[in-house]
Amino acid sequence: MARDQNNHPVWGVYNELRTAKLNLKYYGYRLSRYEKINKSIEIIIAITTSSSVAGFSFLQIDPVKNLWYLIGSIAVVIAIINPILGLTKKIKDYENVITGYASMVYD
Repeated sequence: MARDQNNHPVWGVYNELRTAKLNLKYYGYRLSRYEKINKSIEIIIAITTSSSVAGFSFLQIDPVKNLWYLIGSIAVVIAIINPILGLTKKIKDYENVITGYASMVYD
């Protein structure tokens, strides 16, 4: 009489644990991606809105000056869109999800 190994109750627990570990890795990757994007946006806004950076002498040359205006315009658009994107809310949500999966995996 051979027992069917796939019907053993422990396999359900293993499947849930495996799913929780994979979700932890997936949402951890997503969190790090959103954090990098958010940090990049904040750096771009901080650099381009600084009046001391605009005063650098090499930025007063005509081709570079036009490029600086373009970068500044893009930064303004990014500054306007940033709250609409809601990256900080997504980051908080992913942190909460990761905390839940981590408690499942490590408890």
